[in-house]
Amino acid sequence: MLPVLELLHVYKSFAGVDVLVDINLQIKKGESIALVGESGSGKTTLLQVAALLEKHDKGSVLINNTLTNNMNESNKTLIRKKNIGFIYQFHNLLPEFTSLENVMIPLMINGESKGRAREKAEDLIISVGLEHRKDQYPKKLSGGEQQRVAIARALALSPNIIIADEPTGNLDNTTSSKVFNLFVEMINKNGMSLLMATHNLEFADKLAKKILIKNGSLTVC
Repeated sequence: MLPVLELLHVYKSFAGVDVLVDINLQIKKGESIALVGESGSGKTTLLQVAALLEKHDKGSVLINNTLTNNMNESNKTLIRKKNIGFIYQFHNLLPEFTSLENVMIPLMINGESKGRAREKAEDLIISVGLEHRKDQYPKKLSGGEQQRVAIARALALSPNIIIADEPTGNLDNTTSSKVFNLFVEMINKNGMSLLMATHNLEFADKLAKKILIKNGSLTVC
């Protein structure tokens, strides 16, 4: 089975400081990987390089066996839109749009009609248990509700892989557990792959594989 995402001998530095050193990582369809490590160890940089949001210095990044190194930004955007859903620690919802509209937007950008986008977004909002909050603006939602909307938005285009940067790191322990369990359940249900950075070792242990990043290099735990 070809990998959904593959990083081969990837290097990245900032201002002469090595952040990623000879990174080799392969994620297959339906595989879930937790990326753990101390703050400043390079977790976020690795995720951004993997999601084609940050350019690496050396090495190769392949999405569904397609080499992305020499792609222009337009083609990278198309690859991301088709294959990758990204979830941030802070939800990054658009404040001037309702929960439902935040989920509709990527669908409409992708060419869906407004009516069809609404149908799909409503199904996703229901699946994250927020049908009663679909017409609320982000500022009226709790932190857990906002992150559930962000999860629904990330799943909207049925990506091959979800890349998540501390998706529950901004929530209290009880809410964090509920959102995490829902998040993993939905990813498994849809047969997606997952690469998730987390400080929570309990969550990391629930995924199929745990990888430590230290001094810019990876070690399988």
